[in-house]
Amino acid sequence: MYRHNFLQMLENLKKEFEQLANDNSNLRAVLKKHEEKAGYFHNELKLIKSTIVELQSQIKVKKFVTEDLPKTYSKTNQNKKIKIGSGWSVEKEKLANISLLHTVTLPTSVSSVQMSPCGNFLGIVCASTIFLLSLEDYSLLFLNHKSNRMEEVGNNHKSQILKEYDIKLLFSKDSKFIFTDNGDNCIRKWCMMTKMATRHLLTFTSVGWGFYQNFIAMADNKSVILYDLLNQLEIPFFEYKEDSFSDYFTSFLAVNDEIILLGTNNGKIILLKENFKEEFSVHSKSITSLAVKNNKFIFSGSVDKTALINFLDLRNNTLNVVGGPLKHDDSVLGVKFFEDSAHFVTNSRDSTFRIWDKNQKEMRVIAHNGPVTGIATKGRILVSAGDKKIRVWDVDFNL
Repeated sequence: MYRHNFLQMLENLKKEFEQLANDNSNLRAVLKKHEEKAGYFHNELKLIKSTIVELQSQIKVKKFVTEDLPKTYSKTNQNKKIKIGSGWSVEKEKLANISLLHTVTLPTSVSSVQMSPCGNFLGIVCASTIFLLSLEDYSLLFLNHKSNRMEEVGNNHKSQILKEYDIKLLFSKDSKFIFTDNGDNCIRKWCMMTKMATRHLLTFTSVGWGFYQNFIAMADNKSVILYDLLNQLEIPFFEYKEDSFSDYFTSFLAVNDEIILLGTNNGKIILLKENFKEEFSVHSKSITSLAVKNNKFIFSGSVDKTALINFLDLRNNTLNVVGGPLKHDDSVLGVKFFEDSAHFVTNSRDSTFRIWDKNQKEMRVIAHNGPVTGIATKGRILVSAGDKKIRVWDVDFNL
């Protein structure tokens, strides 16, 4: 009798277990359906967000405004601000007469600009598109990374949504080609004549680049490579050992075919020459920009709100500060020499670009409503970028 009752209880427990197993299976099926629905809604949400971004982009680029605004001013009183337009002014010393030749309004903020060596073109890197501006007739092209063509900008232009990446742009020495890196694992070589691009494979993520011998030299946070365009090869050139160096690279300058300079987050400038390396403490904070004149004068800008002129002694491989500090009210974002070697220009987050002479006299220009994110010079032409605008200036030092 007890055995019969025990077997009956065992049978009941077995049925309950099977029922629980069935219920569990049903719950899993229901959970799977909910997960599928959640995945569907997640994809729908991503699609909606993508559509919103695209619509916002189309609204921004609905119409490009290119306006000819020739205005000229010259300084008569060193202590007086000179108005050159609404909200624009010049302060400090009289170092030059400046004419505003042209203004171009873009759909998004400008992160950097670069002048072609011939001085006829300006490469413009925006948050979502790379543009090419002719400095002769102010026509505007954009570099379409989908079709690999340079296309005219019109009212129906749609800005490309490129993934978040520090886009690079580089003109060839003869100004016949443009090289771009937009983070899609390739370098594009754009022909100025055909307006077409060819793709070259790249796996290296760079913070800066420039020409070095027959290669394009590139630096990421800790290393430098030489890129062979013809064979699409990435050749290791230099790498810091983690146990001996804690800085990382923030700026890059190929001085010539023998020397590469690297700025670091700790304000150092690293000199690379063949198998030789030397480091120099120059600034107190991250170096944002480097420029060279006559292979011996190095201009450096920093987050420490200063710019410095450094002398590079190629015989002794030394770097010494010989000018500055040239002070801003916020981080210095860019530095450039004028061709006369006696004047230089800096741009900053403090909404100004400033022209300096070798005696450190300062001419402060307030021409943008926000940080001046880019600067470029060629001959008498100076280009400044900020608040979604490109302004082209004529700078005459013959007072």
